Amino acid sequence: MQEDHRGNGQLKPGYNVQIGTEKGFVRGYAVVPNPADSRTLKPQLRRQKQGLGEQPNVIITDAAGYGSEETYGYLENRGMVAVVKYGMYRKEQSRKMKEDRWNTENWENNRKEQYSVCPKGKRLRYRETREQRRDAGYKIGVDRYECERCK
Repeated sequence: MQEDHRGNGQLKPGYNVQIGTEKGFVRGYAVVPNPADSRTLKPQLRRQKQGLGEQPNVIITDAAGYGSEETYGYLENRGMVAVVKYGMYRKEQSRKMKEDRWNTENWENNRKEQYSVCPKGKRLRYRETREQRRDAGYKIGVDRYECERCK
């Protein structure tokens, strides 16, 4: 058992149960010491392939905790179809998020000329793509834009 990350005195399981099924039959399972789903899918699929000698063609997950660029790349590189929500999926569907003028996803974006326009009408020009490494070691590209008139 471990204390909840919010520090509210609740105890949470210090493990995570992963089960892979097909047509109602359990094809693989694992009990792992990581309570989050984000780092459990790849090891589960590797164990399943070792045990059964084959990998599934389609992966369907029950929660957004599995969704990440790393997971999608992993599944695509192995020829698997992913039906996996990403972490922000539910939040992006909300009216609040869709109407938030400071949410960069809602800004005017000119891909051809490589700039975005903020709610104050200022252009942000694309400057570079930097490589960042996630906690698990996966590398992603992060685009950097800079405003021409704001500090």
